[in-house]
Amino acid sequence: MKKNFLLLAVVTICISCSKSKNDYAITGKLTNLRAGDAVILQKWAKEDKSDTAYADKDGNFKFTGSVTEPTPASFVLLSASQVTQSPTILFLEKGAITISGSTEGANNLIVTGGTSNQENNTMQNILKGYYQLIKPLSDTLQAKMNNNDTLNTLALQLKYTELEKSQNTEVMRFIQSNTKSYVAAFYAFLFFNNSNNTIAIDGVYTKLDKTVQSSYFGTKLKEISDRIKATDVVGKPAPNFTLQTPDNQSVSLSSLKGKYVLVDFWASWCGPCRKENPNVVKAYNQFKDKNFTILGVSLDEDKAAWQAAIAKDKLTWPHVSDLKGWQSTAAALYHVESIPANFLLDKDGKIIAKDLRGNDLINMLNNVIK
Repeated sequence: MKKNFLLLAVVTICISCSKSKNDYAITGKLTNLRAGDAVILQKWAKEDKSDTAYADKDGNFKFTGSVTEPTPASFVLLSASQVTQSPTILFLEKGAITISGSTEGANNLIVTGGTSNQENNTMQNILKGYYQLIKPLSDTLQAKMNNNDTLNTLALQLKYTELEKSQNTEVMRFIQSNTKSYVAAFYAFLFFNNSNNTIAIDGVYTKLDKTVQSSYFGTKLKEISDRIKATDVVGKPAPNFTLQTPDNQSVSLSSLKGKYVLVDFWASWCGPCRKENPNVVKAYNQFKDKNFTILGVSLDEDKAAWQAAIAKDKLTWPHVSDLKGWQSTAAALYHVESIPANFLLDKDGKIIAKDLRGNDLINMLNNVIK
């Protein structure tokens, strides 16, 4: 769960030289689209305004424009009956592009035209296939968690993890097999946007074609790696902070020096955090009598929701928060931009690992706590 991104400047003369070579024309016809219904086209790679078109009496609409490189965009239907539909991702590229389908199946519109859209359709089919498997499983898992069905929750979490791992493998296979593709750069950016694995990010980036490396999302991919390297705290003393417990007692991180400490950033509203909590509970119960503890740092703003989640998930270690959400002072100290996030400290208060999930946390603790 996350926040944001920026803009890549393009030299004006390059734009003027390339416009005539990169004009696109999108024509569409959707059944059940009424005369005057608005459709929106929003480019991902720019901060400029979205384009709006209006359907004629036969459900036809058209967009024209120019891009300096194949550019992802979201196509959105705005009529009241379709506002809950997911946007369709397509690529703006030189030539003719068509959008067809029905407003009643707005999550399954057909986009044709151009190499990038063909590649994007391949990726979208992979993602849709896994979504159809993961979504019902996720809903069932949440229901089991709400009912404290521990046995079935653990089994479903394992299945969920296996599906996510399989999906990630297929996504990476696509990216690594299409090193000259602007589509691959886009999905690599999405894939690694919440990652701290600079080795994996650099491994993908260096294999991209030089032209794709210098594209908008190729540049964004490198920015992720550069930002992580600039703020990497592993091997450094953990920044100290003092925050309040739910019963308004002040606790400083430095007061836990002499123990191995997992500083765990989470929030009651964070679904991935709540799904990870059983793994953290398991690690805590296994090592709490071996000079190990956890300090939970919440990015909540609602104190009651924070306390309820602590009780429901059986998080029996110390917890603190300033109830400032993403403005948390501790999160800023540790450059936390997505949660769950955690940092493992040794007995001297030095950070020795971060973002340990599932069995990785237990394996690391087995290695360092003898």
